[in-house]
Amino acid sequence: MARLPDLVQDSKLETHFLPSGDGSVQTVHTYHEPDPTSRRQLVSRSEHWQRQGKIGGGSSASVWLEKCTKGGHGDVEVRAIKQIETHRHSGQMLDFSRELEAIAKFKYEGCFVKSFGWYESPEYLFIAMEYLELGDLHTYLDREPPLPEHEAKEVTYQILYGLYFMHNNGFAHRDLKPNNILLKSCPPNDWWIKIADFGISKRIDDGLGKSTTFKGTLGYIAPELHGFIEKGSPYAVDIWAVGEIAFQMLTKRPTFKHLGLLSVYVNNPETFPSNLLLAAQISQPGVEFIVSIMHPIPVDRITAGNALRHRWMDRSSSCHRGPAIAKQILRRRTGGICI
Repeated sequence: MARLPDLVQDSKLETHFLPSGDGSVQTVHTYHEPDPTSRRQLVSRSEHWQRQGKIGGGSSASVWLEKCTKGGHGDVEVRAIKQIETHRHSGQMLDFSRELEAIAKFKYEGCFVKSFGWYESPEYLFIAMEYLELGDLHTYLDREPPLPEHEAKEVTYQILYGLYFMHNNGFAHRDLKPNNILLKSCPPNDWWIKIADFGISKRIDDGLGKSTTFKGTLGYIAPELHGFIEKGSPYAVDIWAVGEIAFQMLTKRPTFKHLGLLSVYVNNPETFPSNLLLAAQISQPGVEFIVSIMHPIPVDRITAGNALRHRWMDRSSSCHRGPAIAKQILRRRTGGICI
C-alpha cells in the first residue's frame, strides 16, 4: 500500500487476533488513552470483539456482524466489519489508501455510515463500521410498494446531500445503488439514510478513469461507462445513479429494461420514458428533475449542488429533510445549501 495520509494512519486500529477455546478467533484492539488521574501518563484499554455471523458481501468482500465481549467503551456493543481481499488473482496487493481516506474523512458526517477505524492482516483489510439493523434501501423497496412522491423526494435529497459533500472534496462514489444506501430510520419514522461503500471494492483501475462500476447493476451504470457516449467526470456517473434510484423508488421499474433502450435514448433523448412517471402521477417538477439528472450527455447532466436547488426540492414541500442532527451537520458542511 502506498504511503498513507496522516488522516488514514491516525484511524488505523492497533490490533491483534486472539484464538478462543472454541476454535474461533477474537479481534482485540488496544487503545492508549490519557490517565484521568495524571496529565502526563497514558493507560491502555483493550476491546475484544467476537464474530456473530455473516450479514452480506460479494466476490471480493464480505460483511460480518461482531459483538463486543470485553472492555467495551461507550454505547457501541455491536458493529459491522467489512473484510476485503487485498490480493487479487494477479497476486499483487491493491492500494486502498484513497478509499480509506474517504472513509476517515466522512466518518463524522450524518449522511455517511460511520467508520470506527480500520486494521489489516496479511490477506485482508478490515473496516469497522456502525451496524444499521434496518438494512438497505434495496431490501426495503423489494417489500414495499412505490414510495409516495414526497418520501422519494426526501430520500433523493439526502443522497444528494452526501454526494455534494463527496464531490466538493474530490471524491466520487462510483457504485451508488440501493444496496449501498443504508437505513438509519424509515417509515413510520422519518427517513434517514446513510451512504455506504465508497467504492472500496469497486475502485478506479487506472488513471484513465476505467471504473469497475461497469460490473454493477444495469440502470445504475451511466451510458458513458457502456461506451455509448464520450466520458465526462466521475461525478456525473454518480448523478446518473441518483436518477435511477429515484425512478425506481417512484415506479418500482427500471428506467431502461435493456441496453438497447438505453442506446436509443442516448441517440434520441426524446425517448426517455417519462410516461412511466406520469402514470405514477408524479408531478411535472419531479419528472423534470429526473430527466435533468439522467441527461445522456455527462457534461450536460445537472450537478449535485444544482440538483439540491431544483424546484422539485423546494423546502416548502412536506419533506422533513431528515433528523435535526443530520441537517445541522450538512448545513454546516454544504455552506448553507439546505437552508
